[in-house]
Amino acid sequence: MTSRGDNEAPMTIYVDAGAESSGSGTSTDPFRTIQAGLDAAIPGARIVVRAGIYRNRNYGTDKSAGWVANIRQGGTSSSYTTLEGEPGAIIEFDGGAGVSISADYVAVENFIIRGPGESMTQEEVEEHRLEHETPGKYKGNGIVSWGPHHHIRIRNNEITWTCDSGIRVNKGDYVEILYNTVGHCTWASRSAPSALVIAEATNIDDNDGLKMRIEGNTVHHNKNRLPFYAPRGMPPGAHPPFPWYGTREAKKIIDGQGIYLTRNHDSYKHGRFLIANNLCYNNGINGISVHHTDRIRITHNTLVNNGLTTKNEGRQAAAGLAINSCNDVKVFNNIVQTRDDSDLAFPRYGDITRDKYEGNMCGRGGIGKIKTGISMVSDFEFEDEASHNYQLKASSPAISAAWKENSPPALDLRRKPRPNGEVPDEAATRTSRSLESYGEGTADLQQSFTTRVRILLLSACSAIKLKRSVAAAALANLDSLITDVT
Repeated sequence: MTSRGDNEAPMTIYVDAGAESSGSGTSTDPFRTIQAGLDAAIPGARIVVRAGIYRNRNYGTDKSAGWVANIRQGGTSSSYTTLEGEPGAIIEFDGGAGVSISADYVAVENFIIRGPGESMTQEEVEEHRLEHETPGKYKGNGIVSWGPHHHIRIRNNEITWTCDSGIRVNKGDYVEILYNTVGHCTWASRSAPSALVIAEATNIDDNDGLKMRIEGNTVHHNKNRLPFYAPRGMPPGAHPPFPWYGTREAKKIIDGQGIYLTRNHDSYKHGRFLIANNLCYNNGINGISVHHTDRIRITHNTLVNNGLTTKNEGRQAAAGLAINSCNDVKVFNNIVQTRDDSDLAFPRYGDITRDKYEGNMCGRGGIGKIKTGISMVSDFEFEDEASHNYQLKASSPAISAAWKENSPPALDLRRKPRPNGEVPDEAATRTSRSLESYGEGTADLQQSFTTRVRILLLSACSAIKLKRSVAAAALANLDSLITDVT
């Protein structure tokens, strides 16, 4: 364990599941459990978790087990406390959570997180639906923060088979959920979970800028198997769509979105949301659903074949990008294809004000009462839809077809820059003609900002015919300049 002086790098703590003893947290004498490493952390520490399998206490024997890791020591504005997995670091849990975030200025990065859902039968999960207190095994989240907490970064994780949400942040502010994969989650909970959720966001200041980012995630095959049941009543800000909703008698499954923003209107008065470059396919209801939330931009997402929950199970005829009772919503350059033509690709519900649709495309599915900003196409020409490769072929109608928005995402889903000087493609991923990635595999918000500045600088140099040598010198100093200002 390396300590930190006033001008030194953050403390680094090491964890290794194969350690022979409990250890002291150094590189040569690591802790054996993630929690031991977290408990030894000071603000801004970096907890490095080596390859191995890490499980909660009483794994496999206690249905009411807790989390594998609970982050109680936060960081600072200049140095997040970071829980970081090395390649092969796997968290397996059958309790309340894989990772619980209980502090501010926290990052969780580069883990494989697996819940217990894959082995559960329908009979087993139905057995626990009507219990007054469901055991933790049947309601565990992959990464969760119940809040109120702020400055949370969840990045580069692969989360599967959780009984409840893969990623959930309640009562948060300044939240970044970036480049994660969430699949086969929400299978066994009665709480109407969705795969990736921000709920009851709570602003900590009066900054009206962009503070909540959901970018570059792949969200797939997340489906509810139980009707929603709320024995203690509805959560704060809920708006039950039907009298039977949440009762023990409920039979229909109408929940299970891919990406879901919900119940943020009353508690989040300052700040904007961005949902960009996400790929959502084969989720239970809609790929993206925004509910009682204001000030959102939804751009360059690819939503394909959602509506995995059947209409016989009770779902609505909606399986795309849904807006419900929102104000100030911008829906730009998304492509949506439903499972069949009877589903709405762009459903709208409730009172919606100050909304704008531009540059969107719809394959299968209807667009309802939306009059402008959505084009119908017969075939998006994905590379290989059968194997879930939703990159666009060079001949796709979505190539170079996007509406030119202000400040479009600089990178696509694969973290490749969108080309400068061209009309960008719609959707989350580009074709094989994409430029090379800047630092693929390690992109973060600062890198995204760096890439954007680099593109703007090159464009400006070209516009004023600056000598290439001067432009090259400026680019050479760009990273240090950005570090100074950020």
